[in-house]
Amino acid sequence: MLTLLVTLAGGFYASLYLNRDRKKLVAENEQDPLTGVHNRRAFEARVKSLERYTLTLINTHYSMVMFDIDHFKRSMTSMAIRRAIRRSVISAIWLRR
Repeated sequence: MLTLLVTLAGGFYASLYLNRDRKKLVAENEQDPLTGVHNRRAFEARVKSLERYTLTLINTHYSMVMFDIDHFKRSMTSMAIRRAIRRSVISAIWLRR
């Protein structure tokens, strides 16, 4: 009986750690590590989820906004890296508001 309880407890804690690690991987996969802003992959996943949800509702409309900075890599290399990072973080803070 004790062995069964220990095994169940071990499985429970293992599943907690796996779930935490999965959430961390999803966040790393869908967010920019520097700014914390969601990327295109996160945008597309949310659009797909929203479309599935609205299929069950009649006459429901939604809006989403996405910003895409043209030539972002070029602007990052043309200006000092510290200034470019600061600009990215400030833009992310502004967008969150």
